[in-house]
Amino acid sequence: MALIKFFPSVRDSQDKSNEVSVQGYSENTLNPAMPETFTLIESLIDDLCDTFPGDYIHLGGDEVAPESWTKSPAIDELKLKHELDNGKDVASWFINKLSQRVEQNNKKTASWQEAEDGNHKDKKTEKLLFSWQNLESGYKLARDGFKVVLCPAEHIYFDMAQSKNYSDRGLNWAAIVEFEDTVDWQIIPEDEPELEANIEGIQGHLWSETILEDSDMEAMLCPRIIGLAEGAWSSAASKRNGSELSTLILYSFRDLFNHIGWSCYQSQNFDIMSDPLTNKEALVSE
Repeated sequence: MALIKFFPSVRDSQDKSNEVSVQGYSENTLNPAMPETFTLIESLIDDLCDTFPGDYIHLGGDEVAPESWTKSPAIDELKLKHELDNGKDVASWFINKLSQRVEQNNKKTASWQEAEDGNHKDKKTEKLLFSWQNLESGYKLARDGFKVVLCPAEHIYFDMAQSKNYSDRGLNWAAIVEFEDTVDWQIIPEDEPELEANIEGIQGHLWSETILEDSDMEAMLCPRIIGLAEGAWSSAASKRNGSELSTLILYSFRDLFNHIGWSCYQSQNFDIMSDPLTNKEALVSE
Protein backbone atom coordinates (compact mmCIF):
# COMPACT_ATOMS: atom_id res chain seq x y z
CA MET A 1 0.00 0.00 0.00
CA ALA A 2 2.85 2.40 0.82
CA LEU A 3 4.45 1.68 -2.55
CA ILE A 4 1.19 2.38 -4.36
CA LYS A 5 0.70 5.67 -2.50
CA PHE A 6 4.17 6.75 -3.59
CA PHE A 7 3.85 5.40 -7.16
CA PRO A 8 0.13 5.62 -8.04
CA SER A 9 0.85 4.75 -11.67
CA VAL A 10 1.23 1.08 -10.65
CA ARG A 11 -2.60 1.06 -10.32
CA ASP A 12 -5.16 1.30 -13.11
CA SER A 13 -6.84 4.67 -12.50
CA GLN A 14 -10.08 3.20 -13.89
CA ASP A 15 -9.99 0.13 -11.64
CA LYS A 16 -13.22 -0.06 -9.62
CA SER A 17 -12.48 -3.42 -7.98
CA ASN A 18 -12.13 -1.90 -4.49
CA GLU A 19 -10.44 -5.06 -3.27
CA VAL A 20 -9.82 -5.54 0.44
CA SER A 21 -7.03 -7.78 1.71
CA VAL A 22 -7.54 -10.36 4.43
CA GLN A 23 -5.76 -7.97 6.78
CA GLY A 24 -8.35 -5.27 6.03
CA TYR A 25 -6.37 -3.00 3.70
CA SER A 26 -8.15 -1.67 0.61
CA GLU A 27 -6.68 -1.27 -2.87
CA ASN A 28 -3.19 -2.46 -1.95
CA THR A 29 -2.60 -4.67 -5.01
CA LEU A 30 -0.18 -3.81 -7.81
CA ASN A 31 -1.68 -3.95 -11.30
CA PRO A 32 0.44 -6.07 -13.69
CA ALA A 33 -1.28 -4.52 -16.71
CA MET A 34 0.43 -1.18 -16.04
CA PRO A 35 3.85 -0.70 -17.69
CA GLU A 36 5.02 1.29 -14.66
CA THR A 37 4.53 -1.77 -12.48
CA PHE A 38 7.16 -3.73 -14.36
CA THR A 39 9.48 -0.73 -14.62
CA LEU A 40 9.43 -0.36 -10.86
CA ILE A 41 9.41 -3.99 -9.73
CA GLU A 42 12.01 -5.21 -12.22
CA SER A 43 14.33 -2.43 -11.05
CA LEU A 44 13.80 -3.59 -7.46
CA ILE A 45 14.51 -7.18 -8.48
CA ASP A 46 17.76 -6.11 -10.14
CA ASP A 47 18.83 -4.32 -6.97
CA LEU A 48 17.90 -7.28 -4.78
CA CYS A 49 19.87 -9.65 -6.98
CA ASP A 50 22.91 -7.36 -6.78
CA THR A 51 22.59 -6.94 -3.02
CA PHE A 52 22.06 -10.50 -1.82
CA PRO A 53 24.57 -13.29 -2.57
CA GLY A 54 22.19 -16.23 -2.15
CA ASP A 55 20.79 -18.33 -4.97
CA TYR A 56 17.14 -17.36 -4.47
CA ILE A 57 15.02 -14.22 -4.58
CA HIS A 58 11.58 -14.65 -2.98
CA LEU A 59 8.83 -12.87 -4.95
CA GLY A 60 6.00 -13.36 -2.45
CA GLY A 61 2.66 -13.53 -4.23
CA ASP A 62 0.42 -14.84 -1.45
CA GLU A 63 -2.98 -13.63 -0.21
CA VAL A 64 -3.95 -11.53 -3.22
CA ALA A 65 -7.46 -10.28 -2.48
CA PRO A 66 -9.97 -12.30 -4.57
CA GLU A 67 -11.60 -9.11 -5.88
CA SER A 68 -8.31 -7.76 -7.25
CA TRP A 69 -8.42 -6.69 -10.90
CA THR A 70 -12.06 -7.81 -11.36
CA LYS A 71 -13.07 -4.33 -12.55
CA SER A 72 -9.89 -3.11 -14.17
CA PRO A 73 -10.20 -2.27 -17.90
CA ALA A 74 -6.43 -2.61 -18.27
CA ILE A 75 -6.54 -6.13 -16.80
CA ASP A 76 -9.44 -7.05 -19.09
CA GLU A 77 -7.19 -6.23 -22.05
CA LEU A 78 -4.33 -8.17 -20.50
CA LYS A 79 -6.55 -11.24 -20.10
CA LEU A 80 -7.56 -11.16 -23.74
CA LYS A 81 -4.00 -10.69 -24.94
CA HIS A 82 -2.55 -13.54 -22.86
CA GLU A 83 -5.56 -15.87 -22.68
CA LEU A 84 -6.07 -15.50 -18.94
CA ASP A 85 -9.43 -16.43 -17.43
CA ASN A 86 -9.39 -15.06 -13.89
CA GLY A 87 -7.43 -13.35 -11.15
CA LYS A 88 -5.46 -16.46 -10.24
CA ASP A 89 -4.32 -16.74 -13.84
CA VAL A 90 -3.27 -13.09 -13.78
CA ALA A 91 -1.31 -13.55 -10.55
CA SER A 92 0.50 -16.64 -11.88
CA TRP A 93 1.30 -14.87 -15.14
CA PHE A 94 2.63 -11.87 -13.19
CA ILE A 95 4.88 -13.94 -10.93
CA ASN A 96 6.16 -15.87 -13.94
CA LYS A 97 7.11 -12.65 -15.74
CA LEU A 98 8.94 -11.36 -12.69
CA SER A 99 10.63 -14.74 -12.31
CA GLN A 100 12.07 -14.33 -15.79
CA ARG A 101 13.73 -11.14 -14.59
CA VAL A 102 15.15 -13.01 -11.62
CA GLU A 103 16.64 -15.59 -13.97
CA GLN A 104 18.16 -12.86 -16.15
CA ASN A 105 20.14 -11.94 -13.04
CA ASN A 106 21.37 -15.54 -12.71
CA LYS A 107 19.21 -16.18 -9.65
CA LYS A 108 16.42 -18.62 -8.90
CA THR A 109 12.86 -17.78 -7.89
CA ALA A 110 11.19 -18.65 -4.63
CA SER A 111 7.53 -17.78 -4.05
CA TRP A 112 4.47 -18.75 -2.10
CA GLN A 113 2.40 -21.60 -3.46
CA GLU A 114 -0.17 -19.22 -4.97
CA ALA A 115 2.30 -18.60 -7.79
CA GLU A 116 1.11 -21.86 -9.35
CA ASP A 117 -2.60 -21.58 -8.52
CA GLY A 118 -3.46 -20.15 -11.93
CA ASN A 119 -2.86 -21.07 -15.55
CA HIS A 120 -1.16 -19.20 -18.37
CA LYS A 121 0.22 -20.05 -21.80
CA ASP A 122 3.74 -18.68 -21.32
CA LYS A 123 6.65 -20.99 -20.76
CA LYS A 124 6.85 -21.42 -16.99
CA THR A 125 9.97 -20.71 -15.01
CA GLU A 126 11.09 -23.07 -12.27
CA LYS A 127 10.21 -21.93 -8.78
CA LEU A 128 10.78 -23.11 -5.23
CA LEU A 129 7.29 -23.03 -3.74
CA PHE A 130 6.61 -22.43 -0.05
CA SER A 131 3.43 -24.32 0.84
CA TRP A 132 1.62 -22.86 3.85
CA GLN A 133 -2.10 -23.48 3.37
CA ASN A 134 -2.04 -27.05 4.70
CA LEU A 135 0.13 -30.14 4.54
CA GLU A 136 -1.83 -31.88 1.80
CA SER A 137 -1.49 -28.91 -0.55
CA GLY A 138 2.29 -29.22 -0.23
CA TYR A 139 2.17 -32.92 -0.99
CA LYS A 140 0.07 -32.18 -4.07
CA LEU A 141 2.60 -29.69 -5.39
CA ALA A 142 5.37 -32.24 -4.85
CA ARG A 143 3.32 -34.88 -6.71
CA ASP A 144 2.93 -32.41 -9.57
CA GLY A 145 6.69 -32.11 -9.86
CA PHE A 146 7.31 -28.80 -8.09
CA LYS A 147 10.15 -28.24 -5.65
CA VAL A 148 8.51 -27.49 -2.31
CA VAL A 149 9.32 -26.19 1.16
CA LEU A 150 6.64 -27.42 3.56
CA CYS A 151 5.45 -24.86 6.11
CA PRO A 152 1.94 -26.09 6.96
CA ALA A 153 0.19 -23.59 9.18
CA GLU A 154 -1.52 -26.29 11.21
CA HIS A 155 1.86 -27.58 12.39
CA ILE A 156 4.59 -24.93 12.30
CA TYR A 157 2.95 -21.52 12.30
CA PHE A 158 4.08 -20.23 15.66
CA ASP A 159 1.71 -17.27 15.62
CA MET A 160 -1.08 -19.78 16.27
CA ALA A 161 -2.28 -20.07 19.87
CA GLN A 162 -1.02 -23.04 21.87
CA SER A 163 -4.27 -23.82 23.65
CA LYS A 164 -7.97 -22.99 23.60
CA ASN A 165 -7.66 -20.89 26.72
CA TYR A 166 -9.08 -17.42 26.06
CA SER A 167 -6.00 -15.74 27.55
CA ASP A 168 -3.49 -17.59 25.40
CA ARG A 169 -1.65 -15.35 22.96
CA GLY A 170 -2.01 -16.05 19.25
CA LEU A 171 -4.44 -16.69 16.43
CA ASN A 172 -6.39 -19.82 15.55
CA TRP A 173 -7.50 -19.57 11.91
CA ALA A 174 -5.29 -22.53 10.97
CA ALA A 175 -5.36 -24.56 14.18
CA ILE A 176 -4.45 -24.62 17.83
CA VAL A 177 -0.78 -25.61 17.56
CA GLU A 178 0.35 -27.42 20.68
CA PHE A 179 3.93 -28.54 21.11
CA GLU A 180 3.22 -32.09 19.94
CA ASP A 181 1.67 -30.76 16.72
CA THR A 182 5.02 -29.30 15.67
CA VAL A 183 6.70 -32.67 15.50
CA ASP A 184 4.01 -35.37 15.24
CA TRP A 185 3.48 -35.16 11.48
CA GLN A 186 5.00 -36.84 8.46
CA ILE A 187 7.28 -34.65 6.38
CA ILE A 188 7.66 -37.39 3.79
CA PRO A 189 4.52 -39.57 3.52
CA GLU A 190 5.31 -43.18 4.35
CA ASP A 191 3.26 -44.40 1.40
CA GLU A 192 4.84 -41.91 -1.02
CA PRO A 193 8.60 -41.97 -0.36
CA GLU A 194 9.20 -40.71 -3.90
CA LEU A 195 8.02 -37.25 -2.85
CA GLU A 196 11.28 -36.77 -0.96
CA ALA A 197 12.92 -35.85 -4.28
CA ASN A 198 10.75 -32.72 -4.47
CA ILE A 199 10.45 -31.76 -0.79
CA GLU A 200 13.41 -29.49 -0.12
CA GLY A 201 12.77 -28.98 3.58
CA ILE A 202 10.47 -27.40 6.14
CA GLN A 203 10.16 -23.86 7.50
CA GLY A 204 8.44 -22.54 10.60
CA HIS A 205 6.91 -19.06 10.78
CA LEU A 206 6.18 -16.58 13.51
CA TRP A 207 4.11 -13.72 12.09
CA SER A 208 4.16 -10.80 14.47
CA GLU A 209 0.62 -9.37 14.60
CA THR A 210 0.27 -10.36 18.26
CA ILE A 211 3.91 -9.81 19.24
CA LEU A 212 4.49 -6.65 21.25
CA GLU A 213 7.92 -7.29 22.78
CA ASP A 214 10.77 -9.80 22.75
CA SER A 215 9.37 -11.86 25.61
CA ASP A 216 6.18 -12.42 23.59
CA MET A 217 8.25 -13.75 20.72
CA GLU A 218 10.24 -16.06 22.96
CA ALA A 219 7.12 -17.49 24.58
CA MET A 220 5.58 -18.26 21.18
CA LEU A 221 8.73 -19.94 19.87
CA CYS A 222 9.69 -21.83 22.99
CA PRO A 223 9.44 -24.78 23.24
CA ARG A 224 7.77 -25.27 19.85
CA ILE A 225 10.94 -24.38 17.96
CA ILE A 226 12.41 -27.63 19.34
CA GLY A 227 9.71 -29.58 17.49
CA LEU A 228 10.57 -27.75 14.27
CA ALA A 229 14.27 -28.52 14.69
CA GLU A 230 13.58 -32.19 15.43
CA GLY A 231 11.57 -32.56 12.24
CA ALA A 232 14.05 -30.63 10.08
CA TRP A 233 17.24 -32.30 11.27
CA SER A 234 16.24 -35.87 12.13
CA SER A 235 15.77 -38.83 9.86
CA ALA A 236 12.44 -40.62 9.97
CA ALA A 237 14.10 -43.47 11.86
CA SER A 238 15.65 -41.29 14.57
CA LYS A 239 12.95 -38.63 14.91
CA ARG A 240 11.49 -38.45 18.42
CA ASN A 241 7.79 -37.91 18.96
CA GLY A 242 6.19 -35.11 20.92
CA SER A 243 5.98 -37.05 24.15
CA GLU A 244 9.66 -37.98 24.09
CA LEU A 245 10.68 -34.41 23.33
CA SER A 246 8.49 -33.06 26.12
CA THR A 247 10.58 -34.97 28.65
CA LEU A 248 13.80 -33.63 27.17
CA ILE A 249 12.47 -30.08 27.30
CA LEU A 250 11.68 -30.38 31.00
CA TYR A 251 15.01 -31.93 31.96
CA SER A 252 17.52 -30.72 29.35
CA PHE A 253 16.47 -27.88 27.06
CA ARG A 254 15.25 -25.84 30.02
CA ASP A 255 18.86 -25.11 30.94
CA LEU A 256 19.63 -23.98 27.39
CA PHE A 257 16.76 -21.50 27.31
CA ASN A 258 17.68 -20.24 30.77
CA HIS A 259 21.27 -19.73 29.60
CA ILE A 260 20.30 -17.60 26.60
CA GLY A 261 17.87 -15.63 28.74
CA TRP A 262 14.68 -16.53 26.93
CA SER A 263 11.38 -15.96 28.67
CA CYS A 264 9.74 -19.26 27.86
CA TYR A 265 6.57 -19.28 29.88
CA GLN A 266 3.95 -21.47 28.24
CA SER A 267 0.69 -20.78 30.04
CA GLN A 268 -1.10 -23.96 29.00
CA ASN A 269 1.29 -26.70 27.88
CA PHE A 270 4.62 -26.14 29.62
CA ASP A 271 6.23 -23.94 32.16
CA ILE A 272 9.83 -24.84 31.48
CA MET A 273 10.96 -22.18 33.92
CA SER A 274 9.44 -24.31 36.68
CA ASP A 275 11.58 -26.84 38.47
CA PRO A 276 10.54 -30.27 37.15
CA LEU A 277 11.87 -31.96 40.27
CA THR A 278 9.49 -30.06 42.54
CA ASN A 279 6.63 -29.67 40.09
CA LYS A 280 6.85 -32.98 38.21
CA GLU A 281 3.40 -34.19 39.23
CA ALA A 282 1.69 -30.96 38.22
CA LEU A 283 3.57 -30.83 34.91
CA VAL A 284 2.71 -34.40 34.04
CA SER A 285 -0.95 -33.81 34.81
CA GLU A 286 -0.96 -30.76 32.53
